Amino acid sequence: ANSADALGSMFGKPRLDVVEGAGRKLQFAGTACTLDIYFYAARSGAAPVATHVDARTPDGRDTEVNGCANALRR
Repeated sequence: ANSADALGSMFGKPRLDVVEGAGRKLQFAGTACTLDIYFYAARSGAAPVATHVDARTPDGRDTEVNGCANALRR
């Protein structure tokens, strides 16, 4: 699932949905961690896909992405 719609159905409503230039960032947050997912289109007119994911704990430390994603699934 690497489209914004698929992630929304997996994690619910993002806490942040920010368009940054050619990209877009969705942020999903729970008690265990925060997940930032960055989307970019490979070329003009293409559907944006998730190209980078960051995960961190509430105190700001990097954490494992898959574990965070599993914790945030609804």
